[in-house]
Amino acid sequence: MAAACADRIAIREAGIDTSYDALNRQANRIAHRLLEEDGVDVAPVAVLADGFLQTVAAVHGVWKANCRLLLLDRFQPPARLALILAHADARIILASGQAIPLASSFDGLVVDLDRVETRCDGNPDSVETADTISSIIYTSGSTGRPKGVIHNHSTLLHVADYWIEQFGLDFHDRALFVGNPGHVAALGDIVRFTVAGMTTFPFRVQESNLRHLVQSIAAEQITVMHAVPSIFRAMCNNLDPSSDISSIRLMQVGGEPLLRSDVAGFKRHFSKSCQLVNNLGSTEAPATMQYVVDPDREFEDAIVPVGRPGPGKRIRLVDEKGDDVVDGEIGDVLIEGSVISRGYYKDSELTARFFSGDLEGPGLRQFRSGDLGRRDADGLITVLGRADDRIKVRGYRVEPAEIEAALREIVEGSQVVTDLAVITVGGDMDVRLVAYLGIHPDSSLDLEEVRVALSGRLPQVMHPDEFVILERLPRTATGKIDRQALPSCTAIGASGAPVKQHGSCISEELASLWSQLLGGCDPADDDDFFALGGDSLKALELIHCIEQIFGQTVTLPELMQDSTLGALTLRIESGRGVVPQPLLIQLTSGTGTPLHLVHGMGGGVVVFRELARQLVPRPVFAYQARGLDGISKPLDCIEEMASAYLVELRRVQPEGPYLLAGYSMGGIVAFDMARQLRQQGEEIAALIPIDSLAPLPRGVVVRWHMRKLLSRLHLNYLVGRDSSVQHRNAFIRGLNRLMRSHMLALRRYRPHVYGSSIDLILSFELNQDPPPWNPNEPLDLLQERKRRRWRRIVGGQLRVHWVEGGHLSLFKGDPLGRLVEQLQHIISVTDRPRTVEDI
Repeated sequence: MAAACADRIAIREAGIDTSYDALNRQANRIAHRLLEEDGVDVAPVAVLADGFLQTVAAVHGVWKANCRLLLLDRFQPPARLALILAHADARIILASGQAIPLASSFDGLVVDLDRVETRCDGNPDSVETADTISSIIYTSGSTGRPKGVIHNHSTLLHVADYWIEQFGLDFHDRALFVGNPGHVAALGDIVRFTVAGMTTFPFRVQESNLRHLVQSIAAEQITVMHAVPSIFRAMCNNLDPSSDISSIRLMQVGGEPLLRSDVAGFKRHFSKSCQLVNNLGSTEAPATMQYVVDPDREFEDAIVPVGRPGPGKRIRLVDEKGDDVVDGEIGDVLIEGSVISRGYYKDSELTARFFSGDLEGPGLRQFRSGDLGRRDADGLITVLGRADDRIKVRGYRVEPAEIEAALREIVEGSQVVTDLAVITVGGDMDVRLVAYLGIHPDSSLDLEEVRVALSGRLPQVMHPDEFVILERLPRTATGKIDRQALPSCTAIGASGAPVKQHGSCISEELASLWSQLLGGCDPADDDDFFALGGDSLKALELIHCIEQIFGQTVTLPELMQDSTLGALTLRIESGRGVVPQPLLIQLTSGTGTPLHLVHGMGGGVVVFRELARQLVPRPVFAYQARGLDGISKPLDCIEEMASAYLVELRRVQPEGPYLLAGYSMGGIVAFDMARQLRQQGEEIAALIPIDSLAPLPRGVVVRWHMRKLLSRLHLNYLVGRDSSVQHRNAFIRGLNRLMRSHMLALRRYRPHVYGSSIDLILSFELNQDPPPWNPNEPLDLLQERKRRRWRRIVGGQLRVHWVEGGHLSLFKGDPLGRLVEQLQHIISVTDRPRTVEDI
């Protein structure tokens, strides 16, 4: 490219133009200087440059000398850079400007890029091949230390060739570079921009502002831009009517979820000829999938798909056994191809955990990404988050273990901190890091000193947003820190003190809403919505009112987490984004075999809260429906629900025996979960459908129950309020959409005979209204008909346990107490031989 575009501008930095010929000669001088050193082709050569021009010249100079590149960001904390340099065993550091004093503080030979002592600037002889290791890129590591990802030349060149061919990049384009060195996306941009002969304009957002960014786009007539969605989003928010970004023809985003609202912003501000490309990549597998977004498409989910795999890559979505999942089901993302990383540098054990295949040659390799994805009927894949502790914060992958390791180093020897843990709250679109510190009673800790010390070890993106001080951290029966049992950070201040009364307008408005919904109560900041009488239906109306009044979307699981007035006020004030909610929620912790509870029709698990509290302390997990958050598409197949919930179940309990229960429709889902587990050779300690009709074709019955429930919702909670008709209809439509999916799932389900015993809990009311299809049926015949239907699909014993109460009131008052007694009895005898005869 240097020969073809010799006189064209390669880089314009700080108003100074550098041609491709000058850039090439500078890279050649660096290469010749490196070739003067013995053993230079053995250890990686580190680049710690001050400016963009020196960085690009050094990258190509290292490769021209047939060396392995170690590209670093000088804004990283020195302690972390020292760890990387030591692990890579880098002996030469190429540095410039303000980075030279920093480079000189490390072991190794420092070469000043502005004063390369060599007279030769001709192209050196090169023997590098596509399979030669080209670079080692360090990312956050689960052991508390960064890990190096190995790439060969073919990987980066393949990505560059794809973008150049697919989107017609050439020397006419003018690219804005907003990345940071040391990140795979930044290195990829450097390669493709220079290979295509484009003019690159570096812009460091951290040292400027977004308004200046918009001005630079207009002034330099930028045509190509690549940024993480958060920068893209903020840029759109800083545009005014006079802003001109019409020159951009290709807007690439990646590293974070792209939202449906971002597409709306793109449509408002960018030209109709501009292409918005959503990209998924990782340090191990850059540019895995791309999706050219159709701005006119109506996206059902809040997260925009990342599309399909590019050439040379194949994507598989698999379950915990490695089998491919069906379209619409969530699976672990496996990336296959010959243009992905070879593994982790000097870490064969970690490589074996995540990689397989041909790691030494040009053959196919496989990488287990740790992402969770779902493929729709059109073949588009949406990534729904991480399958493990690793997360992305503003486009950078962060592992809490590394933050914990740095914190331990800081507090080591203080004799104050006894335990610590770092967790994440929120979702991929609004991730916050929270550090929990356990300290001795009557001890104190200066958190400001901790923050200052942390700034010297970790980049800002890895700093906890909040610190929570506790007397001790909860632990599991095996002695591990129980992260699920850590208190919500919104209910505790940074010093460990309870949240104070706010007295804000939001708090007053929320208190007024609670009063209307809960019968005239006067809630304080520490009052709990559900303790004051809130149930799942009242919670759903509260959620809708919050959206109408405050413009904030709070999901039912989030309301369960932040259920006090003070915590909910903080959530709304912080303006946290909408995120898809997990299928699994832990209600209580304890010892013994966990109890797994599946939602009924409508998908909520609020009804299980008090039940879980009244049971003898044990781990209780609840499975809520997909689509309950108003973002994800509801499932309309019982088998798919069961399979999706089993994925979550295996994460918290890999092996049986299993205690499964489900309420109403959830009893049928639990029935299929138990069936699938038995097919996999697992033991079922007990299967407990709670007031569930047998899973047999019964369209009229399902429709009657659905009309009854919707009628109750409408009459009891909506009619007679000051809400508008639009409010009521929107609220009903949201619930109706989910319940129609559940009704369809019930009507489609064709059960297999279950070859084991079932404990069936059924409700009865002495003054129960007869069903509309048989108004003269006596109570005893109705009960016998319920038993007879279940017997047809149970291969073992059917033990029926009766609870006096109504179907919709089982989880309140006296019926709840009787239900708890029955569950306790069933669970207590699961380990003993059965003696109860079939009823």
